[in-house]
Amino acid sequence: MFPKLYDAGILPKGNPSQNSQVLFDYNPEKGKKILGLKYRNVAQIVGDTVADFEARGWLEERQGIV
Repeated sequence: MFPKLYDAGILPKGNPSQNSQVLFDYNPEKGKKILGLKYRNVAQIVGDTVADFEARGWLEERQGIV
C-alpha cells in the first residue's frame, strides 16, 4: 500500500511465508477477581450507545429510510 515506506525501512516487510492467523485466548476471570469488573453483553452496550446518541440529538429520522 505504501511502497516508499517499505523501501525506506520504516515499515517492516514481514514474512509472507509465515502463517498470518493469530490465535489467542482471552480469559476475563482475572479482571473479575482482582478488579471486580463486571462485563456486559453486546445488547446492553449497543442499547446504551443508541440511548446516548438519542440524548445527544445525534439520531434523526429521515424520509424513506426504514
